[in-house]
Amino acid sequence: MPDYLTFLNYLALFLVIFVFISFFYGLILLCDIPYKIAKKRNHPQQDAIQVAGWVSLFTLQIIWPFLWIWATLYREDRGWGNKTPADNFEKPMVNDPIDNNSEGVS
Repeated sequence: MPDYLTFLNYLALFLVIFVFISFFYGLILLCDIPYKIAKKRNHPQQDAIQVAGWVSLFTLQIIWPFLWIWATLYREDRGWGNKTPADNFEKPMVNDPIDNNSEGVS
């Protein structure tokens, strides 16, 4: 076998190994994206999202879209998204139309 064919065989082997390692590393980075989103948003369940991301690596990314949704649902200023920042239930109303302590009410 000529010298250039053995060089091409080794080059092909190197390329196959390089592509395999790059693909595997890419999958690991992909699994970590929902956790990074949850950490940035200060999600209260970020550890569970990270573990579920690793589980999704073994389930061939089937649950990964649900992790993305779970991580993006929570925002620190709005909670789970069911109230706007203007909704603040802790503060009493300033102009309460029903004032039971006012005088002259019979």
